[in-house]
Amino acid sequence: MNTNKIEKMDVKSGNRFAILDTLRKKGAMSRKEISQEIGLTPAAVTNLTSELIEEGIIREVAEVDENRVGRKSILIDIDHKSYILIGVYIDITGIELTATYLDGELIVRQKKPLKDIAYHENVTEKIAKECKEFISDNITLKRNEEKIVYIGLSIVGAVDEESGLSKGSFGILPQGEEIKANLERKLRLPVAVENNVRALAMAEIDFNNEEYIENALFIKHGPGVGSAIIINRNIYRGSTNVAGEIGHIYVKDNDKECICGKKGCLETVIGESYIIDECKKVFSIENTNYLYNLCHANKDFINLHNILLAAENGDKQIKAILDDALKYLAIAIDNTLQLIDVEEVILFGLAFQNNYFHKTFKKHLEDINSNRRYNIEYSNLNVDQEYKGCSAIASRSFLRMIS
Repeated sequence: MNTNKIEKMDVKSGNRFAILDTLRKKGAMSRKEISQEIGLTPAAVTNLTSELIEEGIIREVAEVDENRVGRKSILIDIDHKSYILIGVYIDITGIELTATYLDGELIVRQKKPLKDIAYHENVTEKIAKECKEFISDNITLKRNEEKIVYIGLSIVGAVDEESGLSKGSFGILPQGEEIKANLERKLRLPVAVENNVRALAMAEIDFNNEEYIENALFIKHGPGVGSAIIINRNIYRGSTNVAGEIGHIYVKDNDKECICGKKGCLETVIGESYIIDECKKVFSIENTNYLYNLCHANKDFINLHNILLAAENGDKQIKAILDDALKYLAIAIDNTLQLIDVEEVILFGLAFQNNYFHKTFKKHLEDINSNRRYNIEYSNLNVDQEYKGCSAIASRSFLRMIS
């Protein structure tokens, strides 16, 4: 075996990926800018980008003036629309199938009730069947089936992203389901698998055109609460792949059992189901007048949206429930920031977009530590763009594969 040849191929592959990864992160750039960014000679960058253009992976997109008179630079970028990614997003509310381009731009989406897919022994077969029908039933996808290059699947719970093993999805998938290998065998396409919150954090990094995110704590609320730690634009996973599980930090001595099996987790005091249950306990025309009228005196109409409206409109008992929950969220986040000391906290979820919820949360943070300046930002992603997490993990994996 010629080990020198293998080493040279590995170096070349690494350099190709460095170019593609830089374009993924920063968008269109000149060859000179790429050379300066990744530390390769201009000649090496020119040779490698010529190969990538010939293969149809990148393309020249524009000419821009340089400082020198009469000299123009040609910008190059990944040819995002030459490739299509299939996304499979699964949480306790349902399953969503999507098709996007490499940059996360949506082509088509379809939602299904979770009961149609999960909680079955042959769950992988059901997901594969849904993916095949999703592609065959859409004219655009059917006509461009040769452009479909990767599948990204994000799911709640612990995931080993390298092996594609689901290590605990709270009953949605069987424990230890080899979801990646099984789907690849049935669909004949490469598959990337990731935890849903970490996938969203990757999407925040990759598809945020307004801000360059280096180090951050990404928090998702609804229906539970989860987080991901971003260090140097990558997800920090820890030695056993459970870093950043803020929802399962112990915060309160209570008898409420978390879905993870422990008691007193943050999720048991800030999760949607807990807040709804607490509001149902005090639901009456006397105690929760606004919520009572909003829900037409029916507890079954209580949801997070209505609860937030009731708090904004002065229902004192509803405000007290949210105030208590947000105190524990602030404690958990402050404790986490004391350990990892990142630049900002990024908030994703319907609740965080509510003015009362957000202001109360920030006040608790300031009460806990008035000496610290918290850089709190809303996610660049809309609450209905969870599918972009699937696009991010599939896009990253595809670019590495073709390097």
